[in-house]
Amino acid sequence: MPAQLTVIAPKRAAEQVMIVDQSTYLIGRAANNDIVIAEPSVSRQHARLRYEERLWVMNDLNSVNGLRSNGIQQQCCFLEHGAVVLVGNVPVLFKNIEVQHLQQQLQYDKWRKSQVMKLQQQSSKAPQSDITEFLTQALTLCQMERAAVLLGNDLASLKLYSSCGVSKTAREDSNFFGSLGALQMAMGGEALITNDISQHQALSQRASVKLKQLSALACFPLICQGQLLGLFYIDSQQPTKFLSTVDAELLQTLVDNISLNLFSQQIDQQLQYIAVNSRQFN
Repeated sequence: MPAQLTVIAPKRAAEQVMIVDQSTYLIGRAANNDIVIAEPSVSRQHARLRYEERLWVMNDLNSVNGLRSNGIQQQCCFLEHGAVVLVGNVPVLFKNIEVQHLQQQLQYDKWRKSQVMKLQQQSSKAPQSDITEFLTQALTLCQMERAAVLLGNDLASLKLYSSCGVSKTAREDSNFFGSLGALQMAMGGEALITNDISQHQALSQRASVKLKQLSALACFPLICQGQLLGLFYIDSQQPTKFLSTVDAELLQTLVDNISLNLFSQQIDQQLQYIAVNSRQFN
């Protein structure tokens, strides 16, 4: 039976891998494995996965950190639908999947990408469209709960510009977006995506993260023409929610459109300022 593995690495988008029962899969950190998990806790060749007597079985290959299931170290894991195995310290979710369901998932992902492309086309025709529309799309397409755009070119100057799914109380709380640590990393120019905050050293101890019991979180810098405009933030409290590579691709496209939108607004404001001053001078 075909199945799906979801590798939920703590500091990047979750990777979904389809597996078929005619094959054997090597799992490990090295690039020559069939399923690569590039995390320090994973050995170069960590485990073998294969279909045996109508069951998927994962065997440890004398790795340093082993396999764990239900908190117990295992030499051999028999995978049932919904099972989570820790490969080193990386959770790997196993799901049996029907061919029909796989086709539906592929169609759904295709539809999600088409919606982003449609929004991108609309944005190119009307660059100053409502930022809230982008945030609504992000929440809908990625099935998350809260999203926000903050403007400013450093942490001290960040101000909330637009939000969706954020309560009034949270908007008035400077820490509503989960973690200043997350924002600090994104302000360095790198996007931050995490699906397991408990495994993220910089975030797991943040009081705001613990209080809100956040699970998946992403923060992208808004950059246009080499200029840092602010940040895009999105999160979820759903314990089973993870951001996949498709989600990351969709969000990056939306972020690019938001950046272009904001940059266009800045240019228009500058032109208006020049026009006003020019009239006063004349």
